[in-house]
Amino acid sequence: MPVLAQEEVPNSCTIRRDPRLGTGTCLGVGGVCQYDQEYGGVSGALCCLFSTVYFATDWAFTIFMVVAVIMVLMGAFTILTAGEKIDQVNKGRDYLMFAAIGLAVALLAKAIPAIVRFMMAA
Repeated sequence: MPVLAQEEVPNSCTIRRDPRLGTGTCLGVGGVCQYDQEYGGVSGALCCLFSTVYFATDWAFTIFMVVAVIMVLMGAFTILTAGEKIDQVNKGRDYLMFAAIGLAVALLAKAIPAIVRFMMAA
C-alpha cells in the first residue's frame, strides 16, 4: 500500500502586490512575509491574504478590460459593415451590450478588495 508523503504547510508568502492596509505597513513587493509575525501592527497572514486578493483582482480587471475593448471593436465593426442588414446591426448591439457588462464586471473586480477588507474588519 503506497504511503502518501505529507508536505509541510508553508508559513510564509511572497508579497506580489502592496496590500495597502490602512496605517499598517506590510513588507514591500518581493518581500517574504511570515504568517505568525506582525508588520506595523498588521498580521502577516492578513498581509499575505490582501496581497493575493489585490494581485488576483488586478489580473481579473486587466483581462475583463481587454475583452471589453475587443468586444467594442467587434461591435463597432459589425455595425459599420452591416449596411441594411438588421440582423447584423442587432449582432453589433449585442457585442456592445456584452462589452458594457464586461466593464461592469471589471469595475466589480476592483471593488472586491474593499469588500474583503470590510468583511475582515467586522
